[in-house]
Amino acid sequence: MAATKTLILKVIANLLLAGCAGWLFITLAGMGDGVQGMIDGLRDLGDVNPASEVGSVTSDAVSAVDQDAVDQTESFIPLLNLFAIAPAALIFLMNAIIAACAYSTKAGDSAGCTKCLIALTIVFSLIGIIFYLIIGGAGLAMNSAQGEEAKEILYQPCTDYMADINAELAIAQQDIDDAQNQGASQSQLAQAQFELDEAQKAVNAIGKMCSSVIDIIDETQNFTFPGLGCTLACLILLILNICTCCHLGCCGKPKSAKSGGGVEMKGSAAV
Repeated sequence: MAATKTLILKVIANLLLAGCAGWLFITLAGMGDGVQGMIDGLRDLGDVNPASEVGSVTSDAVSAVDQDAVDQTESFIPLLNLFAIAPAALIFLMNAIIAACAYSTKAGDSAGCTKCLIALTIVFSLIGIIFYLIIGGAGLAMNSAQGEEAKEILYQPCTDYMADINAELAIAQQDIDDAQNQGASQSQLAQAQFELDEAQKAVNAIGKMCSSVIDIIDETQNFTFPGLGCTLACLILLILNICTCCHLGCCGKPKSAKSGGGVEMKGSAAV
């Protein structure tokens, strides 16, 4: 009866882990979109003609970023979700195998392979607890007062560059209005239109980049519950596997051996 309860608890904990890992996967998908949007916005800034008035501002913004780091980050985006759920997927799979092995073990059969799997699962559960606690902690940190300060620091470059670029747009708009009202030559109108187009392009690019920064910060705040949920599930599975391992004799003789019987696993196995 106790073994059946252990099996049920393990199934529930495994389902909890799978559900929270799926939740985290979806959350990270949103963060990945934000990172990609930020990179696209940065590249759009780089496309602004440096010969324009606004080009000096955008060139400073682009040169302040390590392009190699940007390229590496972009290549890592598709793997971000898989990296985050990999520990949960491995723990889930190993626990499912342990349950199947322990439940199918007959009286008198060796449980050596099951014990080895349990030992490995305990190690991976510990890693999972630490890993997902860090992720959940990151969400908690971003929702704290210190997190609010960090958000302001992260967004400050956007605030500074956006103000300068919007100022250039206002100047460009005023210049073309003046050129049209004062009957400027065709070449002067073309130059004023060029400055306005480049300034508008820069405004769109910085807007896209900075809105993506906000999205990244917001998604990080959403790490709290799925991260801590995965931590809780890993902790429950860790405890259950330790109990199962002891029942199978990892900590001494199996319980059934102490009572003089064989190790009866079928139907009432410790899982």
